[in-house]
Amino acid sequence: MTGEWVGYVGATLTTLAFLPQAVKTIRTKDTRGISLGM
Repeated sequence: MTGEWVGYVGATLTTLAFLPQAVKTIRTKDTRGISLGM
């Protein structure tokens, strides 16, 4: 069960890492600054 929670937390944090970039893209409507490596 602990391993499962580690996976859930990891998936959540990974998804949240993309949020600032998505918000910036939506606000500015400019995709030139998108980091494809992320």
